[in-house]
Amino acid sequence: MDRIRRMRQRDWALVFGLGCAAVAAGLSLAGHAGAQWDAFVVLLGALMLLRGAVEVPMATRAEGVARALVLILLIFAFSAVNRAQGGVAGAVAGVFGNWILWAVAALLIALPMLRRGLGWGMSGARGAEVLLLAAMLAGLALWSGEDALRLRLLVVAAVLAQVVLILPQRAGLGWGLALGVAATALAVPPGGMVWPVAVVALPLGAALGLWRAARG
Repeated sequence: MDRIRRMRQRDWALVFGLGCAAVAAGLSLAGHAGAQWDAFVVLLGALMLLRGAVEVPMATRAEGVARALVLILLIFAFSAVNRAQGGVAGAVAGVFGNWILWAVAALLIALPMLRRGLGWGMSGARGAEVLLLAAMLAGLALWSGEDALRLRLLVVAAVLAQVVLILPQRAGLGWGLALGVAATALAVPPGGMVWPVAVVALPLGAALGLWRAARG
């Protein structure tokens, strides 16, 4: 009981992230109607939690803005996959046309900018990162391609952005699981069968994270 009380927010994020990854594989294996879509939605939720479990506190406002843009990409991808369960046609367009999600995005960007006690830290590299992420988000919102391809590109862009953020963090179980979940989301198209990839990628990711942590 005392150990549970001592758990930090990132510890809970790791526990729930691992649970969501397991549920995603289980839903996919169960194979009920719409199971693969449900599994993919839960998989993206696991990635969101596991990313939160491994990232360290932001050091500058510019870093916070970059992290917010990475999270915004994942929120739009998550919402689009959830919407696509009822039909891929118009799923991405409907999500990008949702003003509530854009209001949430604006709030996520504003929070690190308004945070006290942090410098801006806007180096050339950080500025280029923020501009690239913003351009990626704008391009995905404005491009009107084939619906299934548009959904796939949104998911791939969102997951790759998470991977770029996760890789420099301290290695460990959560780090490896996050990469395993990301690999699964990249390998499986939305609506595809999740469990065959997950049962390979998740243990391999966990093993890699623990091995890297042991090496220091």
